[in-house]
Amino acid sequence: MSSIYKKRKKSPIPDNAEILKSKNIVEWINGRGKKQKAELSEDGKSMIIESSVWYARYLDHNDIEKHVSTRCRDKQSAQKVLADLVADVDKIRSGIKSPKEANAARHVKQPLTGHIKIYIEYLANKTTRGRKTSPVHVANVKRQLKRLAKDCGFCWINDISKTKISKWMNEQASEDEMSGRTINTYRAALMAFVRWLVAEDKLVVNPLEELYTADEMEKKRKRRALTGEEIAKVLEVARTRPLQDAMTIRHGKRKGQMTAKIRTTTRKRLIALGHERSLMYKTMIYAGLRKNELATLTVDDLNLDANTPFVRLKAKNSKNALADEIPLRTDLAAELRGWISRKLPGTKVFKVPQDLRNILYRDLKKAGVKRVDDQGRQIDVHALRHTCGTQLAKAGVSPQVASKIMRHSSINMTMKHYTHLALVDTGRAVEMLPNFQNFPHANEVVRTGTDDIVMPKDQISVNEKGPEIRPELQSSNAIFGTNCQSEENTSKQNDPKHFIQPLDNKRVGIGCHQNDKCPGLESNQHNPKVTSPSS
Repeated sequence: MSSIYKKRKKSPIPDNAEILKSKNIVEWINGRGKKQKAELSEDGKSMIIESSVWYARYLDHNDIEKHVSTRCRDKQSAQKVLADLVADVDKIRSGIKSPKEANAARHVKQPLTGHIKIYIEYLANKTTRGRKTSPVHVANVKRQLKRLAKDCGFCWINDISKTKISKWMNEQASEDEMSGRTINTYRAALMAFVRWLVAEDKLVVNPLEELYTADEMEKKRKRRALTGEEIAKVLEVARTRPLQDAMTIRHGKRKGQMTAKIRTTTRKRLIALGHERSLMYKTMIYAGLRKNELATLTVDDLNLDANTPFVRLKAKNSKNALADEIPLRTDLAAELRGWISRKLPGTKVFKVPQDLRNILYRDLKKAGVKRVDDQGRQIDVHALRHTCGTQLAKAGVSPQVASKIMRHSSINMTMKHYTHLALVDTGRAVEMLPNFQNFPHANEVVRTGTDDIVMPKDQISVNEKGPEIRPELQSSNAIFGTNCQSEENTSKQNDPKHFIQPLDNKRVGIGCHQNDKCPGLESNQHNPKVTSPSS
């Protein structure tokens, strides 16, 4: 019922092949110069090619015929693999092993590099929300898994353990090799790989269950926004530097002089390159575009003739996989209209170079703008997006509108990470607060220190101990409402209830406990400086 075999398939006979019909063999020289032999087919029009490895045919525990590769070129080794497969079937039928455990046991014997290769192929063909995985992400995952396997000594699947990866994460954090966020990207790549192994029955359980995450509070990379003056310098340098660099002599007596002779066609190309580079920076700053969003922008995505010019961002090119429309300044729209005037529909708006970061660094250096300031904050390509958020805040744009333009899921993201206001900006905001001493009635009443009691300013003296009632007014007559000349009030001057009224009453200041019912109100005999809370 079980056996081993080699797969056979028909293949065209090479042009330089020699057919030996007496031996029923085809001979030819391959591309490496080696002599090859193959069996001639029955019809004599093609040859039979056998696989280099042996395959096993057997019945599993459900009596379903299985065909699997033994990965063995030697026949005896292949027969040993087949025997192990049949033994696993017997153990499953007897209840000694579960099918999942038997399948995992076979995969444990395979090198980890083979599993990583299969996983990378799966990841490259995987689709999420209607689009395939980014090739950059696939390359990053492959690089991260290979480094983890090398650093942690993972050679087989059962080598993966929480202890080893935790030790590696601690070492990276303690040696200041990576930021917490970078460490977590390595962790996420390995966790996804292990979950795939479990889903494919190559592992019974996840050995990295409940693996802790690195602390991301302390950021290794801190960005800053460019100021208006710095933006103007960088844009001008980006426009002129390609031509100036080509005209600058690098060696000899005239080293540093811009006297090199350049062809007219080369000069035009360099001028256009400078214009494109400056326009790229400007578009990223004004529209808040990411590098990949700028690189995938096509002529059809620009709607420059609308009442409000805008960029239509496709979902497949957006980071959050959502389509959106980004408004453009009218002057930027005019520049873009001139730039794409000779481009065909569907073509890319800009040729964004892969090393745009290094190009920006050189532009910053020539413009005299520090790439890293005294506080360790740096400028890179993504800092142009930070500049957009900061300039919106400086212009007084509301956080809700700024968050919409930046296409963030929450206002907190915009205000916390993409708004960098300097002390001079917050200082201007503080200066916009009103001078409260110029308000009417500002000095009419003063607190005496007694709970919720105020006195007219002309009855208070201030010393080093604070405000207190003037000595000549400290008699009971001065305190207990002698300003009210009604008979009822005069008879109750010594009544403790007839006292200064608290702040939460309708009338505040010196008066009687009867408030609006006091007869002295009608004759306007109360102190005229008593004010209400609304004043």
